[in-house]
Amino acid sequence: MTPGERFHARTGIRLLLLPPGAYLMGSPEGEKGRCADETPHGVRLARPFLLGKHPVTNAEFRRFRPGHSSGPGFDEPEQPAVRVSWDDAAGFCAWAGLRLPTEAEWEYAVRGGGGECERLFPWGDAWPPPAEACHWAGCACAYAGRTAPVGRHGTNPFGACDLAGNVAEWCGNFYGEYPTSPESAPAGPAAGNGRVLRGGSWLTVKRGSFRCARRDWAPAQRRLPGIGFRVAGWA
Repeated sequence: MTPGERFHARTGIRLLLLPPGAYLMGSPEGEKGRCADETPHGVRLARPFLLGKHPVTNAEFRRFRPGHSSGPGFDEPEQPAVRVSWDDAAGFCAWAGLRLPTEAEWEYAVRGGGGECERLFPWGDAWPPPAEACHWAGCACAYAGRTAPVGRHGTNPFGACDLAGNVAEWCGNFYGEYPTSPESAPAGPAAGNGRVLRGGSWLTVKRGSFRCARRDWAPAQRRLPGIGFRVAGWA
């Protein structure tokens, strides 16, 4: 493990300690590929928190649910656990004494923290992504038609990997409109029709889906081969 990582004994997950910070969540008008639900607003995360280094793998998820299958071509131990609903992910977190990250925490993580948070993609502003981070672009180069084993293509400034392009990740909060007031509470809407998904997946072909600000959602019961999750917790 690298300095600052923590090992979660019950699950085998490696956790990163992310510092508190502030950033502009959402996207400015004029950003290429921008969607109407990305209203920019200031967010301050006042406490340090823990975040999984990568999405929960099949091996890790099977400690909670031994019979879980992600499906043919997706079932190797180091591939992300997919075909998991929001309820499945939340159940795993409760069993492990962890939680799902909020959408505000997730975007803070994918941007690499405060300061230089205006980048268009997790790796910067250029498209296509650099060759050494090829699976940012949906794993198309080496893992066509399926997920990639986690942690194969480097990390961001926080040490996190697979934040875009491998699996879309469940967040803890409901999907809904962003608040317009500055320094808004990062917990998200109190209710909604579905749960937030972030990060795009191997199924994604449009470059706009890999932008830091891009939002998606699905009903909490949805299980798809492009949906997984990573964990979070309080330090």
